[in-house]
Amino acid sequence: MLQSLADDEWVNKLKNVEIHWVNGPVSGVDGSPKKIRVAFVPAVKKRGKAPLGSLIISPGRTEYIEKYAEVIAEFTARGFAVLAVDQRGQGLSDRLAAEYCYGHMDDFTLAAKHLADAISQLESQLPKPHILLGHSMGGAIGLEMLLQSFALSIKAAVFSAPMWGLDTHFYTETVCRVRSFFGKSGVSAEPKNKYWKPEIFETSEVTSDSRRFARNNAILLANPEIQSGGATNGWVKAAYDAMNSFTADRLAKLDMPILVLSAAADTVVLPAQHARIAGLLPHAKLVSFPNAKHEILMETDDIRSKFWQVFDDWFAGLPLEP
Repeated sequence: MLQSLADDEWVNKLKNVEIHWVNGPVSGVDGSPKKIRVAFVPAVKKRGKAPLGSLIISPGRTEYIEKYAEVIAEFTARGFAVLAVDQRGQGLSDRLAAEYCYGHMDDFTLAAKHLADAISQLESQLPKPHILLGHSMGGAIGLEMLLQSFALSIKAAVFSAPMWGLDTHFYTETVCRVRSFFGKSGVSAEPKNKYWKPEIFETSEVTSDSRRFARNNAILLANPEIQSGGATNGWVKAAYDAMNSFTADRLAKLDMPILVLSAAADTVVLPAQHARIAGLLPHAKLVSFPNAKHEILMETDDIRSKFWQVFDDWFAGLPLEP
Protein backbone atom coordinates (compact mmCIF):
# COMPACT_ATOMS: atom_id res chain seq x y z
CA MET A 1 0.00 0.00 0.00
CA LEU A 2 1.25 3.48 -0.87
CA GLN A 3 2.40 5.30 2.25
CA SER A 4 2.95 8.45 0.22
CA LEU A 5 1.51 9.60 -3.08
CA ALA A 6 2.25 7.73 -6.31
CA ASP A 7 5.22 8.89 -8.35
CA ASP A 8 4.26 11.43 -11.02
CA GLU A 9 5.60 14.71 -12.43
CA TRP A 10 2.85 16.83 -10.92
CA VAL A 11 2.67 14.86 -7.67
CA ASN A 12 6.39 15.37 -7.18
CA LYS A 13 5.94 19.16 -7.34
CA LEU A 14 3.73 19.15 -4.25
CA LYS A 15 5.53 20.25 -1.08
CA ASN A 16 5.07 19.10 2.52
CA VAL A 17 2.33 16.59 1.72
CA GLU A 18 0.83 14.71 4.65
CA ILE A 19 -1.07 11.43 4.22
CA HIS A 20 -3.72 10.60 6.82
CA TRP A 21 -6.14 7.70 7.26
CA VAL A 22 -9.55 8.66 8.58
CA ASN A 23 -11.95 6.22 10.18
CA GLY A 24 -15.58 6.69 9.26
CA PRO A 25 -18.99 5.04 9.34
CA VAL A 26 -19.04 1.25 9.29
CA SER A 27 -19.82 -0.42 6.00
CA GLY A 28 -23.43 -0.78 4.98
CA VAL A 29 -22.30 -3.92 3.14
CA ASP A 30 -20.54 -6.02 5.80
CA GLY A 31 -20.79 -3.92 8.98
CA SER A 32 -17.03 -3.49 9.30
CA PRO A 33 -15.23 -0.20 10.08
CA LYS A 34 -13.90 1.63 7.02
CA LYS A 35 -11.22 4.26 6.49
CA ILE A 36 -10.34 6.67 3.70
CA ARG A 37 -7.02 8.04 2.50
CA VAL A 38 -6.61 11.81 2.88
CA ALA A 39 -3.89 14.16 1.65
CA PHE A 40 -3.18 17.54 3.23
CA VAL A 41 -1.05 20.05 1.34
CA PRO A 42 -0.32 23.42 3.00
CA ALA A 43 -0.50 26.73 1.15
CA VAL A 44 2.69 28.06 -0.41
CA LYS A 45 3.98 30.65 2.04
CA LYS A 46 3.98 34.21 0.78
CA ARG A 47 5.90 36.86 2.68
CA GLY A 48 3.58 39.04 4.72
CA LYS A 49 0.45 37.24 3.56
CA ALA A 50 -1.73 34.78 5.45
CA PRO A 51 -3.28 31.81 3.62
CA LEU A 52 -6.46 32.63 1.73
CA GLY A 53 -8.29 29.63 3.20
CA SER A 54 -8.63 25.92 2.47
CA LEU A 55 -10.01 23.96 -0.48
CA ILE A 56 -11.65 20.63 0.27
CA ILE A 57 -11.50 18.47 -2.87
CA SER A 58 -14.24 15.84 -3.21
CA PRO A 59 -13.36 13.80 -6.34
CA GLY A 60 -15.58 11.92 -8.76
CA ARG A 61 -16.17 8.21 -9.30
CA THR A 62 -13.00 6.21 -10.07
CA GLU A 63 -10.83 9.23 -9.17
CA TYR A 64 -8.01 9.42 -6.65
CA ILE A 65 -5.87 12.07 -4.95
CA GLU A 66 -2.95 11.94 -7.40
CA LYS A 67 -5.19 12.83 -10.33
CA TYR A 68 -5.70 16.28 -8.79
CA ALA A 69 -2.00 17.06 -8.25
CA GLU A 70 -1.91 19.79 -10.91
CA VAL A 71 -5.07 21.39 -9.48
CA ILE A 72 -3.72 21.11 -5.93
CA ALA A 73 -0.46 22.78 -6.96
CA GLU A 74 -2.38 25.64 -8.55
CA PHE A 75 -4.51 26.19 -5.47
CA THR A 76 -1.58 26.06 -3.05
CA ALA A 77 0.36 28.52 -5.24
CA ARG A 78 -2.60 30.89 -4.96
CA GLY A 79 -2.40 30.69 -1.19
CA PHE A 80 -4.89 27.97 -0.31
CA ALA A 81 -4.26 24.89 1.79
CA VAL A 82 -5.81 21.79 0.25
CA LEU A 83 -7.39 18.67 1.67
CA ALA A 84 -8.15 15.95 -0.90
CA VAL A 85 -9.57 12.48 -0.36
CA ASP A 86 -9.89 9.11 -1.97
CA GLN A 87 -13.66 8.78 -1.71
CA ARG A 88 -15.15 5.99 0.35
CA GLY A 89 -14.81 2.75 -1.61
CA GLN A 90 -12.19 3.82 -4.17
CA GLY A 91 -8.55 4.79 -4.61
CA LEU A 92 -6.59 3.48 -1.63
CA SER A 93 -9.52 3.94 0.71
CA ASP A 94 -11.09 0.73 2.00
CA ARG A 95 -13.10 -0.94 -0.74
CA LEU A 96 -16.72 -1.95 -0.28
CA ALA A 97 -17.29 -4.76 -2.79
CA ALA A 98 -16.29 -8.42 -2.69
CA GLU A 99 -14.24 -7.80 -5.85
CA TYR A 100 -11.58 -5.20 -5.00
CA CYS A 101 -11.77 -3.19 -8.20
CA TYR A 102 -15.56 -3.03 -8.53
CA GLY A 103 -16.92 0.49 -8.26
CA HIS A 104 -19.26 0.01 -5.31
CA MET A 105 -20.91 2.38 -2.86
CA ASP A 106 -22.96 1.44 0.18
CA ASP A 107 -24.67 4.80 0.74
CA PHE A 108 -23.89 8.36 -0.37
CA THR A 109 -24.92 9.66 3.03
CA LEU A 110 -22.21 7.49 4.61
CA ALA A 111 -19.73 8.83 2.05
CA ALA A 112 -20.79 12.38 2.92
CA LYS A 113 -20.31 11.68 6.62
CA HIS A 114 -16.91 10.12 5.94
CA LEU A 115 -15.80 13.21 4.00
CA ALA A 116 -16.98 15.39 6.88
CA ASP A 117 -15.03 13.20 9.33
CA ALA A 118 -11.87 13.89 7.30
CA ILE A 119 -12.46 17.64 7.46
CA SER A 120 -13.08 17.43 11.20
CA GLN A 121 -9.95 15.37 11.86
CA LEU A 122 -7.69 17.85 10.06
CA GLU A 123 -9.62 21.03 10.87
CA SER A 124 -6.89 22.48 13.08
CA GLN A 125 -4.51 22.46 10.08
CA LEU A 126 -6.98 24.02 7.65
CA PRO A 127 -6.94 27.83 7.48
CA LYS A 128 -10.37 29.40 7.20
CA PRO A 129 -12.56 29.96 5.29
CA HIS A 130 -13.18 26.39 4.14
CA ILE A 131 -14.47 25.98 0.58
CA LEU A 132 -15.69 22.72 -0.90
CA LEU A 133 -14.73 21.73 -4.45
CA GLY A 134 -16.80 18.75 -5.59
CA HIS A 135 -16.49 17.13 -9.00
CA SER A 136 -19.04 14.75 -10.54
CA MET A 137 -19.85 12.06 -7.93
CA GLY A 138 -17.94 14.21 -5.45
CA GLY A 139 -20.48 16.93 -6.20
CA ALA A 140 -23.32 14.65 -5.14
CA ILE A 141 -21.45 13.58 -2.00
CA GLY A 142 -20.49 17.17 -1.25
CA LEU A 143 -24.00 18.53 -1.75
CA GLU A 144 -25.41 15.84 0.55
CA MET A 145 -22.78 16.71 3.16
CA LEU A 146 -23.85 20.36 3.07
CA LEU A 147 -27.58 19.59 3.11
CA GLN A 148 -27.07 17.30 6.12
CA SER A 149 -24.97 19.98 7.91
CA PHE A 150 -22.23 17.41 8.45
CA ALA A 151 -19.42 19.95 7.91
CA LEU A 152 -20.36 23.29 9.44
CA SER A 153 -16.93 24.80 8.73
CA ILE A 154 -17.67 24.89 4.98
CA LYS A 155 -18.77 28.42 4.07
CA ALA A 156 -18.94 28.21 0.25
CA ALA A 157 -18.82 25.57 -2.46
CA VAL A 158 -17.76 25.04 -6.05
CA PHE A 159 -19.29 22.18 -8.02
CA SER A 160 -17.57 21.05 -11.23
CA ALA A 161 -19.89 19.06 -13.54
CA PRO A 162 -21.63 17.69 -10.43
CA MET A 163 -23.45 14.37 -10.63
CA TRP A 164 -26.91 15.73 -9.95
CA GLY A 165 -28.36 13.75 -12.86
CA LEU A 166 -26.82 10.84 -14.79
CA ASP A 167 -26.85 10.53 -18.58
CA THR A 168 -28.04 6.90 -18.61
CA HIS A 169 -30.74 4.82 -20.30
CA PHE A 170 -34.26 5.45 -19.05
CA TYR A 171 -34.39 1.95 -17.55
CA THR A 172 -31.01 1.97 -15.76
CA GLU A 173 -32.29 3.08 -12.36
CA THR A 174 -35.15 0.54 -12.30
CA VAL A 175 -33.00 -2.37 -13.48
CA CYS A 176 -30.30 -1.72 -10.89
CA ARG A 177 -32.86 -1.30 -8.11
CA VAL A 178 -34.45 -4.63 -8.98
CA ARG A 179 -31.08 -6.39 -9.16
CA SER A 180 -30.09 -4.91 -5.80
CA PHE A 181 -33.39 -6.02 -4.27
CA PHE A 182 -32.62 -9.59 -5.35
CA GLY A 183 -29.19 -9.60 -3.73
CA LYS A 184 -27.11 -8.43 -6.69
CA SER A 185 -26.09 -5.08 -5.21
CA GLY A 186 -22.38 -5.92 -5.31
CA VAL A 187 -22.48 -7.24 -8.88
CA SER A 188 -21.19 -5.07 -11.69
CA ALA A 189 -23.90 -3.20 -13.58
CA GLU A 190 -21.49 -3.05 -16.51
CA PRO A 191 -20.44 -6.67 -17.24
CA LYS A 192 -18.08 -5.62 -20.04
CA ASN A 193 -16.36 -3.08 -17.77
CA LYS A 194 -15.96 -4.99 -14.51
CA TYR A 195 -12.29 -4.14 -14.42
CA TRP A 196 -10.45 -0.97 -15.27
CA LYS A 197 -8.72 -0.86 -18.63
CA PRO A 198 -7.00 1.97 -20.51
CA GLU A 199 -9.35 4.12 -22.52
CA ILE A 200 -8.77 5.45 -26.02
CA PHE A 201 -8.35 9.22 -26.20
CA GLU A 202 -10.33 9.54 -29.41
CA THR A 203 -13.45 8.21 -27.68
CA SER A 204 -12.91 9.97 -24.37
CA GLU A 205 -16.03 11.43 -22.77
CA VAL A 206 -14.11 13.29 -20.08
CA THR A 207 -11.49 15.56 -21.66
CA SER A 208 -10.29 17.06 -24.95
CA ASP A 209 -6.73 17.34 -23.65
CA SER A 210 -4.60 14.43 -24.87
CA ARG A 211 -1.69 15.22 -22.54
CA ARG A 212 -3.73 15.22 -19.35
CA PHE A 213 -5.67 12.17 -20.57
CA ALA A 214 -2.42 10.25 -21.13
CA ARG A 215 -1.05 11.32 -17.76
CA ASN A 216 -4.08 9.98 -15.89
CA ASN A 217 -3.98 6.68 -17.79
CA ALA A 218 -0.26 6.34 -17.00
CA ILE A 219 -0.83 6.77 -13.26
CA LEU A 220 -3.44 4.02 -13.23
CA LEU A 221 -1.32 1.67 -15.33
CA ALA A 222 1.60 2.13 -12.92
CA ASN A 223 -0.56 1.82 -9.79
CA PRO A 224 -3.24 -0.88 -10.27
CA GLU A 225 -4.18 -0.67 -6.58
CA ILE A 226 -5.93 2.66 -7.21
CA GLN A 227 -7.90 1.44 -10.24
CA SER A 228 -11.70 1.20 -10.08
CA GLY A 229 -13.84 -0.72 -12.53
CA GLY A 230 -17.41 -0.22 -13.65
CA ALA A 231 -20.17 0.71 -11.24
CA THR A 232 -22.11 -1.98 -9.40
CA ASN A 233 -25.89 -2.22 -9.22
CA GLY A 234 -25.63 -0.98 -5.66
CA TRP A 235 -23.61 2.06 -6.70
CA VAL A 236 -26.25 2.99 -9.27
CA LYS A 237 -29.04 2.54 -6.72
CA ALA A 238 -27.18 4.61 -4.12
CA ALA A 239 -26.47 7.32 -6.70
CA TYR A 240 -30.14 7.63 -7.66
CA ASP A 241 -31.16 7.60 -3.99
CA ALA A 242 -28.90 10.63 -3.48
CA MET A 243 -29.86 12.49 -6.65
CA ASN A 244 -33.59 11.94 -6.09
CA SER A 245 -33.23 13.47 -2.62
CA PHE A 246 -32.10 16.84 -3.97
CA THR A 247 -35.56 18.33 -3.70
CA ALA A 248 -36.58 21.98 -3.83
CA ASP A 249 -37.40 22.21 -0.13
CA ARG A 250 -34.00 20.83 0.92
CA LEU A 251 -32.04 22.98 -1.55
CA ALA A 252 -33.80 26.17 -0.47
CA LYS A 253 -32.26 25.83 2.99
CA LEU A 254 -28.64 25.82 1.78
CA ASP A 255 -27.69 29.38 2.66
CA MET A 256 -24.17 29.81 1.29
CA PRO A 257 -22.47 31.06 -1.90
CA ILE A 258 -22.24 28.30 -4.51
CA LEU A 259 -20.57 28.25 -7.91
CA VAL A 260 -21.83 25.61 -10.34
CA LEU A 261 -19.64 24.82 -13.36
CA SER A 262 -21.40 22.98 -16.17
CA ALA A 263 -19.71 21.37 -19.19
CA ALA A 264 -21.90 21.89 -22.24
CA ALA A 265 -20.43 18.85 -24.06
CA ASP A 266 -20.96 16.57 -21.05
CA THR A 267 -22.20 13.06 -21.82
CA VAL A 268 -21.62 11.64 -18.33
CA VAL A 269 -23.94 13.82 -16.25
CA LEU A 270 -26.89 15.99 -17.24
CA PRO A 271 -26.19 19.74 -17.59
CA ALA A 272 -29.96 20.36 -17.37
CA GLN A 273 -29.84 19.25 -13.74
CA HIS A 274 -27.11 21.81 -13.03
CA ALA A 275 -29.45 24.53 -14.23
CA ARG A 276 -32.38 23.10 -12.25
CA ILE A 277 -30.54 22.79 -8.95
CA ALA A 278 -28.63 26.06 -9.34
CA GLY A 279 -32.00 27.75 -9.82
CA LEU A 280 -33.28 26.28 -6.56
CA LEU A 281 -30.25 27.22 -4.45
CA PRO A 282 -30.61 30.66 -2.82
CA HIS A 283 -27.10 31.93 -3.65
CA ALA A 284 -25.86 29.95 -6.66
CA LYS A 285 -24.09 31.16 -9.78
CA LEU A 286 -24.16 28.89 -12.84
CA VAL A 287 -21.38 29.11 -15.45
CA SER A 288 -21.42 27.00 -18.62
CA PHE A 289 -18.26 25.97 -20.47
CA PRO A 290 -19.36 25.63 -24.13
CA ASN A 291 -16.59 23.35 -25.43
CA ALA A 292 -15.81 21.41 -22.28
CA LYS A 293 -16.30 17.71 -21.73
CA HIS A 294 -17.03 16.24 -18.30
CA GLU A 295 -13.73 16.91 -16.50
CA ILE A 296 -13.47 20.70 -16.69
CA LEU A 297 -10.42 20.79 -14.42
CA MET A 298 -8.61 18.25 -16.63
CA GLU A 299 -9.52 19.97 -19.89
CA THR A 300 -7.45 21.99 -22.38
CA ASP A 301 -5.50 25.03 -21.24
CA ASP A 302 -8.00 27.52 -22.67
CA ILE A 303 -10.92 25.89 -20.83
CA ARG A 304 -8.94 25.67 -17.61
CA SER A 305 -7.91 29.30 -17.99
CA LYS A 306 -11.59 30.23 -18.07
CA PHE A 307 -12.13 28.14 -14.93
CA TRP A 308 -9.43 30.03 -13.04
CA GLN A 309 -10.79 33.39 -14.17
CA VAL A 310 -14.30 32.41 -13.05
CA PHE A 311 -13.07 31.01 -9.74
CA ASP A 312 -10.81 33.97 -8.92
CA ASP A 313 -13.55 36.50 -9.67
CA TRP A 314 -16.12 34.51 -7.68
CA PHE A 315 -13.82 34.07 -4.68
CA ALA A 316 -12.86 37.77 -4.68
CA GLY A 317 -16.53 38.67 -4.39
CA LEU A 318 -17.40 36.29 -1.55
CA PRO A 319 -18.73 37.88 1.65
CA LEU A 320 -16.60 35.54 3.76
CA GLU A 321 -14.79 36.04 7.01
CA PRO A 322 -12.06 33.68 8.27
